[in-house]
This record gives sequence, C-alpha cells and structure tokens, in this order.
Amino acid sequence: MLNQISTVSSLNGEIFHDPLEIEFIRPPIYEVIRVVDGIPLFFIEHCERLYQSMALLGIEVPFTTETIHDVIKKMVAETQIMYNNIRIEIGHDCEEKLIWVAFWVKSIYPEAQVYADGVMTVTHQAEREIPMQKSLEVISYNPYKN
Repeated sequence: MLNQISTVSSLNGEIFHDPLEIEFIRPPIYEVIRVVDGIPLFFIEHCERLYQSMALLGIEVPFTTETIHDVIKKMVAETQIMYNNIRIEIGHDCEEKLIWVAFWVKSIYPEAQVYADGVMTVTHQAEREIPMQKSLEVISYNPYKN
C-alpha cells in the first residue's frame, strides 16, 4: 500500500498484523484522515466526502461510519500510534469484488519555523475532472493547458 508505515492494517473492517499488498484493478477512491491524540479529526466530514465520491461512481457504501470509526480506534489501540494519518481506499480487487482497506501512511507536519519562513515549492498542473470525486483515476494532466 502507498507509503504504509505499520504492519497493522484493515481489510473490510478486519484488523491484520501483516502488511497488506492489495492491487486494485482500477485506481481506488480514497480519503486520508489525520489522527491527533488517538482521535480522527473532522471524521464526519471525511466520511461524507468518501460517500459522495462513491456515489458519483455508483458504488454502494460497503460499511457504516461507525465501522470506519471502530477500525480507526482498533488501529490506534493495536499500534499506539496517536499522531498520524490513516488512509482509507475503496475499490475492486482483481476478482471484481468491492473491498476497502485502511492503513497508516507516512505523515509529515512542518515545524513552527517552517510556517514563519515558508518553503521552496514547485507547481504541478493537473485537473480533477469531477472535482467532488476523490479518486486517483479522475486526475488528468495536461502540460499544454493554461
């Protein structure tokens, strides 16, 4: 899984202690939730956006908000990771079954000095064809578009 930092992950709500190696046949819908002091921040808003992305693709929600929250609580308890990001991905596996995974991802938060001084940056021109859908497959790149 992309930038996975822990062997603890979840597949369809079940906790696993081995790194998941899932290949989605289509790029998945995803959401990244920041966890602070063991609590997922803006949890309802993240779930609403996740559900909206799924609805735009005609995908039936395979879990409840409570299920996602329980998985996050279990992952915090299993790993004792209290400050980090959890990524949730929903998609079809190679057998066309709808699956969802949750896993800890590498998270970088700048120090206070960075906010004061700023950082060097570059830009990337890309466009989400469906702005309300958070999915890897809906981002296109056109280097010639203004």
